Amino acid sequence: MMADRLPAETPSGVAGIRRKEVALMDYSNGEWRRTYYIYLYDPNSIATPEYVRTKDSYVQEDIARLEEALATLKQYRLELMERYRYLSETPASTELVLRRDRGYRSAYVTYKLLLCKSYPDGTEHIEQISSHPGKERKQAISEYNAYCKSHPGLPHRMDIEKAKWEK
Repeated sequence: MMADRLPAETPSGVAGIRRKEVALMDYSNGEWRRTYYIYLYDPNSIATPEYVRTKDSYVQEDIARLEEALATLKQYRLELMERYRYLSETPASTELVLRRDRGYRSAYVTYKLLLCKSYPDGTEHIEQISSHPGKERKQAISEYNAYCKSHPGLPHRMDIEKAKWEK
């Protein structure tokens, strides 16, 4: 094995492993991404002991980075568990919405019947119940009214007016 042939101590001139605190994850764009590239060469093709020491120092740095990534993943897993607990314990306000959607590049209108759950921290979860093309406006409104009657205590909102930019 390669580890048997390496010196027991870190040779002089080789950078040691630097331990770092777990990096804070910045979700500025809604996600956090870290990419690691590891390049391994065939040990049998290395010709000099100095190059072996150099490659060994690279491997030590890669191991340190991967240990840091593992610590970051464990921290992220704890954050996910905390979020799961929050979502399961916090009551969400639910609202029924009939919304008129029209893209600014197309002339097609769609009526969407949505069930919106809002949490106190501002997070929204939207479930689409149904979607109707613009020509089926009456059917979308009748489905909205029927859903309102079947769920009497549920807050509801009809947002089907043309937007200012459409006029």
